[in-house]
Amino acid sequence: MQCDCVKPNYVTYVSVLDACASLRALQKGQEIHATIVVRSYEGQIVIGTALINMYGKCNSLQDARNVFDRMLQRDVVAWNAIISACAQNAHSMEALEYFDEMQNNGIRPDHVTFACALDACADLVSLEKGQELHAAIINSGYEGHVLVANALINVYGKCGCLLDARGVFDQMFQRDVVSWNAMIAACAHNGHGNEALYYFNEMQNEGTKPDQITFLSVLNACSHTGCIDDGRKYFILMTEDHGLTPKMEHYLCLVDILGRAGHLDEVEGLVNTISCENKVRVWLCLLGACRIHGDVERGVRAANHVFKLDPNSPAPYVLLSNMLVQAGRLDDARKLRGIEL
Repeated sequence: MQCDCVKPNYVTYVSVLDACASLRALQKGQEIHATIVVRSYEGQIVIGTALINMYGKCNSLQDARNVFDRMLQRDVVAWNAIISACAQNAHSMEALEYFDEMQNNGIRPDHVTFACALDACADLVSLEKGQELHAAIINSGYEGHVLVANALINVYGKCGCLLDARGVFDQMFQRDVVSWNAMIAACAHNGHGNEALYYFNEMQNEGTKPDQITFLSVLNACSHTGCIDDGRKYFILMTEDHGLTPKMEHYLCLVDILGRAGHLDEVEGLVNTISCENKVRVWLCLLGACRIHGDVERGVRAANHVFKLDPNSPAPYVLLSNMLVQAGRLDDARKLRGIEL
């Protein structure tokens, strides 16, 4: 565009900043920011908001704060951007402080504001603040909004209040895949694995297609209940029936399910088929299962894989050493500790 001598305007900059945010391209975003400053666009609310969003997505919270602090005018979208940036970067208390400051400045929260603030509460596992926000949401008339209801289910699930999560879910007039995921995750997180699987079946009965996050929660539920056959079944359902590519977290869940049950042959075969480059976590999971079941030889093989992939990790030394001690192989354990030291 610029090579064709077409001068960018504020819409252009918002679009390319959104692209940088999606790509987590911090350096490119900073270059564009410098151009924005030179061309005197930074003072526009829509540009400032896009910059805050970009810096938040790129894990550069201080830059997001700096842009926000320089803004002469702030609307609800700008406040939402800084609250979201804090929540995304694990500064949840700061996110709630901005939420309170926003209202002190006379800006009324919208559904996005409440959803971002609820995400911060979930991260802090702050039931009291979550309930306070829930009351404000009811007064503001946003309780029926899908985004807000999903965030409420997540908060109550994280805080161990499954009954409240169910209450919000049951009152929803519309549910998307995120709603079902939140409810399934809330059940799995609180040890109600069978109920999580019930919601998964209901989700499909209502015609909502599960995604990778759904199956991660379902596999977690199988892990909590020790349902080996269900774990295998849902993993196959995800890959073969729904055509979803498993991520490392899915493999970890399945390895955990099978490993706890002592199906170590199957686990080792599964780990060897994983095509991901960095398989440290799954080999460590297998090593932990070998320690539980006293399978020293297989544990040594798993540890050797971790040694090659991550030579500086202390975890395989500790796990293997403890396993050798439990097996009465004290000389081998001393030698291993000597290597570790």
